[in-house]
Formats: sequence, structure tokens, C-alpha cells
Amino acid sequence: MHQIPWDTFRDTLFRQLGLKLKDVDQLIHDVEQSDQFRWQRVEDFESQSDAELIAQLHWLPVGDLLVINDNSYREPGGPFVVEPQETLVQFSERYQQAHDGEYLFNGDVLIFHWAYRYVGIFHHEGVLSEAIVSPPSAAE
Repeated sequence: MHQIPWDTFRDTLFRQLGLKLKDVDQLIHDVEQSDQFRWQRVEDFESQSDAELIAQLHWLPVGDLLVINDNSYREPGGPFVVEPQETLVQFSERYQQAHDGEYLFNGDVLIFHWAYRYVGIFHHEGVLSEAIVSPPSAAE
């Protein structure tokens, strides 16, 4: 599975969305400033498949997604690249095959799409949210 280097991701995250990824909690705090951002509790999330969790993301764009989960922090490290022709459900199935049956949504998951300015967040405590992030101001 293809991953991009952390330095590349962090630079692009700042240039495209005006956000920094110091840690997940800081990113969540920064994204929460978006007008559209709202947490939604996912009932019985532990018993749901990746496909069922993905179905609850209503604004999720198709193609050109980047996904960060727990395995993104293991060597070689970095966000996973979802192939342009692939849906997130297809990617999660391929991910599960490549990682001995481990679910993609096995902890905190961050999903990004630069062109749509989209950020999706699944928190390991069973809440999720989505945001369309405003462009960074000229002062940033």
C-alpha cells in the first residue's frame, strides 16, 4: 500500500488547509473551528464494519483521499493514499487484506481530500465528524 512521507503531508496540509498536525488532538481542535463541524455519536461502533462506518460519512468525496490511522505511525510511516479510481470502502477491503484482517477503523482515523477541503475524523471513542475547511487567511 502506498504511503506518502510525513513531511510532504504536513507541508501540503498547511498549504492547502492552513492546518498543522502536531498531534491528533490539536488537529481536531483546529478543525472544530469550522462552521459545519459537529460530532455525531456512532452507536455500537465496535460491532460495525469499515463499510458501515464509512456509510455514515455524508460528505465523503471520491478519489484522491489520504487516510491516517494507527498503522500510519509504523514504518515506513505516513498517510495512506487511496487510489484515484478507488472508493474508501474498496480501499478498506484492500487494507484489511494487506494487514491480516485488521480493520481500517481500528482507532483514530483521519481522512483528507485537498481539492474539496474535506476532513473526516473518526475518534476511537465512537464519535465522528466531517468538515469542509475554510481557506487559510492571507495573514497565515
